[in-house]
Amino acid sequence: MYNVVQYFPSVVNFILLFRNSVLHLDLAFIHVDPAYRHSLVYVDGNLLFNELIIHMTKLEKFNFCIETVCLCNQQMDSIIKSFQTRK
Repeated sequence: MYNVVQYFPSVVNFILLFRNSVLHLDLAFIHVDPAYRHSLVYVDGNLLFNELIIHMTKLEKFNFCIETVCLCNQQMDSIIKSFQTRK
């Protein structure tokens, strides 16, 4: 079952309605910025953490699959690093 959502913050706002009760969250989405050839907009771990995960008070397990469009290796390196755990 798939739903098309044009605006990522609306998904975040919906999930945050359940921030005090969700224990497990599975999130899969494809992010395509219509102006990606002229934009540096992409979804990474920092965005997910700052906009969603940090607010989920009961969350024990989070599975995600993200497909995003980026322009260059530098952006790709930034995306990969944003998902790596710092020790």
